Amino acid sequence: VLLSSQDTINKSAERLKILEVKAEDLKVVDESGINKKLQTAILALPEDKDFTTVISLIRILVAQSGMELTSLQLGQLQGGVSNLNGFSVKMEVKGLMQTFSNLLKIVDNSSRVMRISSIEINVVSGNNVIAATLGVDVYYSPFPKDLGNIEVSLPKLNQEEENLLANIAKSQIASLSGTPLLLPRGKSNPFE
Repeated sequence: VLLSSQDTINKSAERLKILEVKAEDLKVVDESGINKKLQTAILALPEDKDFTTVISLIRILVAQSGMELTSLQLGQLQGGVSNLNGFSVKMEVKGLMQTFSNLLKIVDNSSRVMRISSIEINVVSGNNVIAATLGVDVYYSPFPKDLGNIEVSLPKLNQEEENLLANIAKSQIASLSGTPLLLPRGKSNPFE
């Protein structure tokens, strides 16, 4: 009985130490800075698929490039990045060859974590007009299960992660200029 009581006291002391460190860390946290970083990270790599936002983003990116979106299909991810979940988007576009190269750059610099997985180009007419099929892998990552757990110490970003977050934020500002930060998610009243 004495040994189990000592074990309980040791575990409580260990837990108290973690909580004290966490309380000290929380005193110096810049709340608005953390909120901005969190918003940037969630916009780039959300916790769920969020098809509606991806479709809206694709439509915006295609329009920014000057191409015309003729078809859009969602499917399962074939391969991809091993530690991320995702799905594939197959889009068919039509337009000038120069605007297609713009589309590739815009998708590559998108605010959302995406990867071009396939490209197929067909010449429609002699005037440099093409029809292209573009495969894009779109990624998301569910939040860690222990996020917010009182017994887990606060995670801290290293310098490399801070730099990556800053680059993502710059990319988001560039790709979303003139567009709302939160993309439309459907009707405000679904019963109308």
